[in-house]
Amino acid sequence: MIRSTRTTPSTPSPDSPDSPDSPDSPDSKVRSHGLLLAVPSTVTLLGVLGGFLAILWAPTAPYAAGCAIIGASLCDMIDGRLARLTGTSSAFGMQLDSLADIVSFGVAPAHLAVSWSLSPILSATLPFSVTWLVAFLYVAACAVRLARFNVQSSAPSESPGFHMIGLPSPVAALTVTTLVMTTYELPWPFLAHLHHPAIVLGLLLVLGLLMVSRLPFPSYKRFKSRPRQLAFFAAIAAGLTLLCVGGPGGAVLCGLLLLYVVVGTVRALLPR
Repeated sequence: MIRSTRTTPSTPSPDSPDSPDSPDSPDSKVRSHGLLLAVPSTVTLLGVLGGFLAILWAPTAPYAAGCAIIGASLCDMIDGRLARLTGTSSAFGMQLDSLADIVSFGVAPAHLAVSWSLSPILSATLPFSVTWLVAFLYVAACAVRLARFNVQSSAPSESPGFHMIGLPSPVAALTVTTLVMTTYELPWPFLAHLHHPAIVLGLLLVLGLLMVSRLPFPSYKRFKSRPRQLAFFAAIAAGLTLLCVGGPGGAVLCGLLLLYVVVGTVRALLPR
């Protein structure tokens, strides 16, 4: 009589590539990729948090709201670089980044500007409807600028160059934000005039038009020379350092941003 034998499947050792616990197993690689994919998205969502806090703080603490928008801009600078560094760039990340930018660089700075400039005394100088209309146009311009950027980035024939079409939305948002912060940091009498609603709303309107314009502005992601890149990031680092130690960091950043906007606009309008 022949006895049947039953073989028991062997359990792979933890060091085996077939083991789920092995770092070389397919399951482990999928988990690792999922964790890497979550890193830039988490940074992007932290930027949304900065914009959300800025909206909450704008009516009662404008300076703190400005710091929150600056924090959101730092997240916007980091998330894309993290995605490229970890090899996790995706269409999902690009769309999430644009949605975050609408909050942090569209709604938040517009709300900050309106809340800061429309005190009970100054609010009577302009109709309330005009105020919100101009603020909405700024937010709409930011949305259009971001949508156009996504379309251009997705086009196979489009390659990143040394210029960007239209004023970048983070630059527009930080120009408004740091201008508000400068009035708190520097005790110069003429800065009190910047508090007037007509000036603030005029600034929103001009920045909104520059965002949707076809004017080429220098890219701050690609530089023609290494010294320019070092000077750019050194100026940003100086402003952020002053801000962290309680100095007029907002004023330094405001000067840098206004220089970028004015010089970029003049160079774009001059005949070549």
